[in-house]
Amino acid sequence: MSKSAAKRYAKAIYSIAEENNNTKAIFEDMQLVASTLSENKNLKTVFSSPVISVEQKLNVAKEVFKQLNKSALQLIEVLAANGRIQLLGLVANVFIEQYEDAHQIQRAKVTSAVQLDAKLEKEIQDKIKELTGAEAELDMQVDENLLGGFVLRIKDMQFDASVINQLHRVKRQLVN
Repeated sequence: MSKSAAKRYAKAIYSIAEENNNTKAIFEDMQLVASTLSENKNLKTVFSSPVISVEQKLNVAKEVFKQLNKSALQLIEVLAANGRIQLLGLVANVFIEQYEDAHQIQRAKVTSAVQLDAKLEKEIQDKIKELTGAEAELDMQVDENLLGGFVLRIKDMQFDASVINQLHRVKRQLVN
């Protein structure tokens, strides 16, 4: 239920942003909202708490997100008025997905054992292009447990070229 409601709100704000020719600005606002809420669990708790009044939640949201565009602030007010301010993060994420789909932006998460240099990033971009037909914006993370190589995730697809995965594969073959 909440995912479908979030989609309706995101679609509405996207339509308003298109009418006002400020989809990029709202996209940046929604990225800020999504990252702020994902990094601050206490804020999410405030928005979902039945003990805290809607007015207090709205005041907190307005203070935290006071730098947002007028349209984004109006979205927060509408969510609060409808008793759905706890959906703010979900609405932001759905809006981001809609914007990225409309602008053919794809994101890839790359986890590697060490920080990647420009040559390896290019090789990964080439692999992404081979797998999907388009380049992607890379979200790089380091996980020393991989021992070497990398793990690439694009939406629901995963390409695992890590040493640890290869070792697990060899182990399974030896056991069988």
